[in-house]
Amino acid sequence: MGLDNINVIMSKILTLAFLIAATITCAPAASAPKVVLVIADYVSLSDLMENAPPVISKLVAGGGIGLLIRGGGISKTTTSAYAMVGAGSYGWANEEIDEAYMNSEPVENEIGPAEAVFKRRTGKSGNPAVVHLQFPQLEAENEDRLGTSAVGALGEALARSGKTAAVFGNSDLPEGKRRRAVAIAASAAGSVPLGDVSQATLRREPFSPTGMVTNSPKLASKVDETLMSADFVVVDFGDLARVELSKMSLSEEAYHAHRGRALRNLDLLLSRILEGKAKDATLMLAAVSSPLPKLGGSSRLPPILVYSPGGESGCLLSATTRTAGLVSTVDIAPTVLAALDVRKPATMMGSAFGVLREGRDPVHRLDDMVLMNREAIWPVLGILAGLGIASATAASAMIAMGTRSGMAISLIVRGVMLLVLSSPIAMIFAMWGEPSAGSFAVRLAVWMLVISAGALAASAAVRVRLKDRVDRLPGGLPVVILAAATVLTLLVSSCLAGKPLRFTIMNAGQFMGYRFYGIGNEYMGVWLATAFITVVWLREVFPVWQSGGARAVLLAVCAINVLALGLPWFGSNAGGTVAAVIGFGLIYLSGQRGRFSTTDAVLLTLAGFVLVGAIGLVDVALSRGAPSHIGLAASVGERAGYSYLLAVVGRKLIMNLGLLGTTQALWAIIGSAPLLVLWVAFVGGKAGRMVEERPVFRSGMMACLVAAGAAFLFNDSGAVAGGLIFGFVVVAVLYSLLDREA
Repeated sequence: MGLDNINVIMSKILTLAFLIAATITCAPAASAPKVVLVIADYVSLSDLMENAPPVISKLVAGGGIGLLIRGGGISKTTTSAYAMVGAGSYGWANEEIDEAYMNSEPVENEIGPAEAVFKRRTGKSGNPAVVHLQFPQLEAENEDRLGTSAVGALGEALARSGKTAAVFGNSDLPEGKRRRAVAIAASAAGSVPLGDVSQATLRREPFSPTGMVTNSPKLASKVDETLMSADFVVVDFGDLARVELSKMSLSEEAYHAHRGRALRNLDLLLSRILEGKAKDATLMLAAVSSPLPKLGGSSRLPPILVYSPGGESGCLLSATTRTAGLVSTVDIAPTVLAALDVRKPATMMGSAFGVLREGRDPVHRLDDMVLMNREAIWPVLGILAGLGIASATAASAMIAMGTRSGMAISLIVRGVMLLVLSSPIAMIFAMWGEPSAGSFAVRLAVWMLVISAGALAASAAVRVRLKDRVDRLPGGLPVVILAAATVLTLLVSSCLAGKPLRFTIMNAGQFMGYRFYGIGNEYMGVWLATAFITVVWLREVFPVWQSGGARAVLLAVCAINVLALGLPWFGSNAGGTVAAVIGFGLIYLSGQRGRFSTTDAVLLTLAGFVLVGAIGLVDVALSRGAPSHIGLAASVGERAGYSYLLAVVGRKLIMNLGLLGTTQALWAIIGSAPLLVLWVAFVGGKAGRMVEERPVFRSGMMACLVAAGAAFLFNDSGAVAGGLIFGFVVVAVLYSLLDREA
């Protein structure tokens, strides 16, 4: 090949390389991800999915939708929920969370503008557009109440990764500021680099309930301009909040007219935002508060919508709730960070949303079940509690009279006791059907009758099969059989991660944010009560349990119950695990020695806490970044130290003392007063004589009571769990005494 040919080839290669390089250089760079979070408090699921305005309908059709739980922890208030959104973790806040200002705005009773006040309070320099003046106090309050504070964690994570946050709009009312959305984007100090939360984002509207409405075109324009430099923008659309909070002064017709205009204005805002630089962004539309019914109190959960161009449609899901169509406020911050490719900080307890492509039916059913639960919970539980107290009081009166002349009445009283004891299982089966309060009540009554009749039939069959052995019982064979059936049902439920118990009336914590999987404290109390009754009573039937092989079987039964209740893949109940270790441990020791000591109880308590800690650490190690609440608590405790753990214990105690002061608890205490009098005066002596020659049985009963106390102390709603254990054991004793009388 000649030199000239080589030169020609080389020149062509160089020319081609130059053209390729120029093409690469001139090609537009891939746009950085953006997230826009629009807060529209008091919007409802029906607003989004039934006769919605056109833009909202488009977003729903192409995005993921779900219901939003306010998280968990010590407060379920809307103000605390805003703190949780910005923290990605449990938190607390009061009305002071609304104290946000533009840096140039004046602050009442302060010298200088908000920027100067912010610098005085925090010692932070810089020139943020928006400042929150109460963040130092919020941080201190959360440290006191929770032992740790994650307020502002989202803003801090964005700043550390070089991302910029902004916040626009407000929900101001004539009587004062309502700017809690600032807490979502603010740093730990309370600053937001960009934004406008002043009333310049509003326009006067004489016919609106408050005389002002959101200026949607202007607000959308500000958002569009800011997306040139901001990566995460929070938009507070306040019109629905202003309408809802003025509801009491509006006629029904005026309320619906104002609400319709607010929804159309929201649709206009979303349309203008999506026409600009946000067209390729991830858009989230969320309500922290849902519309209030006429009598007050939220009847349904607020919705949340996530839309990404080219994204999937369906119902939302997160590792926090593990429930299709249900996510938590603490999941919003991790979702924002995931969309912006920012690593989630260790302080965040939530998990990023995913979209489950199985239609919207789970969301609709959840929405109906929330309403059913909130309509039925207190009437149903109130009636059951009333029947339980009334039947126990009637049984005590009959035992006190010591007569056998009322056999028919005795049968009725024992029948009512069985019905009440069967209700926890009946509630599980009664959930199969239409999610309405009336039909649920009918199904519940039918299942209670069926299960009670089954216990009586099984009792008769066992009596025929075991004959004389049954006479060794103190009485109450139907109760023991029903208790054993309840334990087996709950054991199977725990093996299914508590799914059969979800949304039952006794597990309403699912909709209150207390727990989303596993065994709740209410069913934990039922589980331990029925397990203790089964073991303590059946030991009287089979004295062979004192042999080595039988003791091994008893230990295995205790261990299975403890682990099934505590492991995060099953029951995932930390406080219940501690109570179970104490209860089963003392029952076992009482069988070996006929008694137990205070030292035994203390050592078993320590063993319970060690076991829970070990479970938490194993959970963190094996969960692949999505541990249960036990693992999360263990990891936070490892970082925050003993102060956090002590704060948790203190919080549980305060919550339980608070529960004892509720109206429902006071009515239960008042209703139980006659029962207490009869027990002290008459029944206690007869119960003592029943167990006088049964030292193992007596010690087993004492172990049950100690476990009830442990359940009270070591659980958020321990007053309920401890009360259920105590109540079930008392009813079992009364039933046994009536059996002996018969």
